[in-house]
Amino acid sequence: MNALGTLSAGIAHDFNNILSIIKGSAQIIEDNAHDLQKIRTRVDRIKTVVEQGAGIVKAMLGFSRDSDQQTGSVDLEFRGRGYFETAWGSFLA
Repeated sequence: MNALGTLSAGIAHDFNNILSIIKGSAQIIEDNAHDLQKIRTRVDRIKTVVEQGAGIVKAMLGFSRDSDQQTGSVDLEFRGRGYFETAWGSFLA
């Protein structure tokens, strides 16, 4: 049960990071409605983190289905941090 709680907390943290990036990008778009380049940059960042979130969901659904996919252990904390450090770093740029 402890492992499930830890996994749930990690997933919630990852999705909170995604939502923070989307919210921040939306605020920047609102504040810079006249600057098309900034809007394009922020929309691209939103698309990137949405794709990353979709990848997390796909991986989670893969655990719940029988499939022919190769299984193995994965360090989700390491993967999540890599995605979000990259996304968050480019968001702040």
